Amino acid sequence: MEDDDETPHSDEAIEELSVFNIEEWDWRKIDLCSEVIYKAAKKAEKVFLYSSGNNAVLRSWSGIDGLKRLEQVI
Repeated sequence: MEDDDETPHSDEAIEELSVFNIEEWDWRKIDLCSEVIYKAAKKAEKVFLYSSGNNAVLRSWSGIDGLKRLEQVI
């Protein structure tokens, strides 16, 4: 899903997607927090990320408490 740059979905709204069994995550929101992705799609097997190049976000994604928690990602 491509998010609107002017009125993007809130992190809380995205996290509500956890009621679905999401297998492929492709939410086109730049620098989306790894915690939000984890809460919304814990069972995702494939994840697409969109980055502005922000080092803090890149470190968060690759950190021990980042996207590594998505155990089913191939």
